[in-house]
Amino acid sequence: MAVDYLIWIIGIGTALEAITLLTYVILHGQVTRFENVKGKILHTAKRARRSYVVYYVMILIFGFLAYFSYSEPRAALIYVAIISFTILEIVHDSARIVLTDRQIVISKGFIVRKIALFYYKDISYVEVNETFGGRLLGYGDIKISLIDREFTFEKIGNPLKIKDIIETQKLAM
Repeated sequence: MAVDYLIWIIGIGTALEAITLLTYVILHGQVTRFENVKGKILHTAKRARRSYVVYYVMILIFGFLAYFSYSEPRAALIYVAIISFTILEIVHDSARIVLTDRQIVISKGFIVRKIALFYYKDISYVEVNETFGGRLLGYGDIKISLIDREFTFEKIGNPLKIKDIIETQKLAM
């Protein structure tokens, strides 16, 4: 009985690692595209994984409950947990902001990708919003306002660091 549980844990762990690796390989192309951006890359940020900690815990609990249940759709429930985990990883990697010494590059989307590039001189102001939980876990929302539009990033790790880099580079221009 204990061997069955060990095999199950190793199997699920291997499946999750494979899915995570596949998602990383697919989405890593976004980062390598930014190597052609003019200037030195100062900072790259994406959604903070720790902002999804509640969802990850719920998926784990759901997966364990599904496995230890004696009902018929046990395998289907485990696959639902794995698919939910994969969707969270895609959401985690689908938005990215890259700060260089000359410009800011924003990439959003997984299937349909939108990339925006603008210079620091075009920024009107930068606003950071952090909830109590976000402050404890180190993530928040950042809104970058340009002359004609706004960009909002939700659940970005270290938003104050991003704001400081943007303001420093804006003053240097």
